[in-house]
Amino acid sequence: MKYSKRKDIILNNVALSNQAARLLFNEDDISTMNRLSSSGTIEVECTTLDSYCDKHKIKKLSYLKVDTEGNELKVLEGGCRIIASTDFIELEASMNPYNNYHQSYSALSSFLFDRDFFLFGIFGQTHEWGGGGSPIIRRVNPVFVHQRVFGRIPTGAIIK
Repeated sequence: MKYSKRKDIILNNVALSNQAARLLFNEDDISTMNRLSSSGTIEVECTTLDSYCDKHKIKKLSYLKVDTEGNELKVLEGGCRIIASTDFIELEASMNPYNNYHQSYSALSSFLFDRDFFLFGIFGQTHEWGGGGSPIIRRVNPVFVHQRVFGRIPTGAIIK
């Protein structure tokens, strides 16, 4: 494997979701199509982000990147405790309703806004131009920051 010899990287043979269970995984030649799926052909061990962090004695995350091809919200749901002490969270999100391969931006942002996160930036815009596609955004990587990093914004404030 690409990183198996590196001492500073720990590889884990486990998937993250909102429950500890054995779930089906769809393995594809195209890595971006690999995902947990009820039509999957491989059974994988799943745990929650909170359980993983508890097991490995992780108390705080500075930066959490979740790119699970449509399972992002379930990963967040399984990590509510550790998310409360996380500074930044980057996700992969769908920007248009036809894209059912990714979790919608609105669902992800609602989940995080309710937990005192604010939108920090939007990166990695992927458009549908390729192969004669449409001039619309398919997906993005939004980054959210917890308010503890910068302090509370007064209600109705206009930031200059």
